[in-house]
Amino acid sequence: MNKKAVAGIAFIAVTMGSSASWANRVEVSTPCSAPESTVGSKTTKAAAVMSGLISDHVSGQVSSGSAGSASSDTTTPNFGVAAQANSCGETPAPAPVPTLTDTDQAASSKKSNNENGVWVADSYSWMFKDDPNAKFHGQVANSIVGFDHKLNNATVAGVALGYEHYNFKTDYNGGTVLGHNWTVAPYVGYAVNEWLSLDATAGHGWVSYDYTRTNDSISGSTTASRWFGSADINAKERFDDFVLRGSVGYLKIFEDQKGYTETDGTNNDKSQVNLGQGRVTVAGSYELKESWGTYSPNGFIRYEYDFNAPPSSTVSTTGVVSSNRMGATFGLGSDFILNDGWKLGFSGSAEEFRRNSSLYTLMGTARYSF
Repeated sequence: MNKKAVAGIAFIAVTMGSSASWANRVEVSTPCSAPESTVGSKTTKAAAVMSGLISDHVSGQVSSGSAGSASSDTTTPNFGVAAQANSCGETPAPAPVPTLTDTDQAASSKKSNNENGVWVADSYSWMFKDDPNAKFHGQVANSIVGFDHKLNNATVAGVALGYEHYNFKTDYNGGTVLGHNWTVAPYVGYAVNEWLSLDATAGHGWVSYDYTRTNDSISGSTTASRWFGSADINAKERFDDFVLRGSVGYLKIFEDQKGYTETDGTNNDKSQVNLGQGRVTVAGSYELKESWGTYSPNGFIRYEYDFNAPPSSTVSTTGVVSSNRMGATFGLGSDFILNDGWKLGFSGSAEEFRRNSSLYTLMGTARYSF
């Protein structure tokens, strides 16, 4: 697999949470090579999920105007968060990110005084690209653990540690792409008032890739350095027990991949993945108060636009990976806010309107405030 293939798959993994420009245009016509758009698209998807989870988590912490309050962050995963389309027209595995709903404000006065929180989030995504003679498919898994502290009644800051793993089969060249990444990402959220909040996160990841092609008879490995950042403006309005939310955000991902030599002696130069995405989300939730806490079913719709989307890429004599700028992600979930400081969330999402591409994600989150 040549350098274009490497960057391409990286691009998808990274996409799983970003927005932006595409760095390397690919024009490969040999059946055994994967375009940069293919490799990069897989990379981008994985990255988008990571940044999306963090971004939506922090926005939830300040959404009710009480940063870090256990009662202010019911999370509802916004799976489309990092859905970025790459040069292959693939979107980031929806960033399964929590979009919070307001939790029971009267659940416990003690909760509003909680200054610290620890949380975990896990997501698993299935991605399929069905262009004729250019098919590939795979899975992306993300695990994140975070800690945050309420600096004052309007500001919360924290840090998250994440691990991602992706496994793709590139049918068009009889190969595979395996990837691993460890990420560190600080984040901050600020509540402007009771209905408006801001959040931002930035992080760095240490990535490794293993590639095979020609029925796994040829292989190669490389490493990469990944940087990403995102910012969101969030608004909410409550109508009794129904909460309506909206957000506008932008995600940027940049990855620098080292060159490597395959087992057959083929040299692959260093390459880059550079992606950005803008997104607009509308979400709604309904709060049902019980003796043990609050149950909140929720749903969302996210519109995604990829800036400077790369063109379609040739991966074989007859196969072309299609590209498109726009898509939408739809998600449903349920949150459980318990009276003892725990919050649990479960959700699922599907990405639609991307040419010959589909993405499905399941996610679970848990947070304890103290």
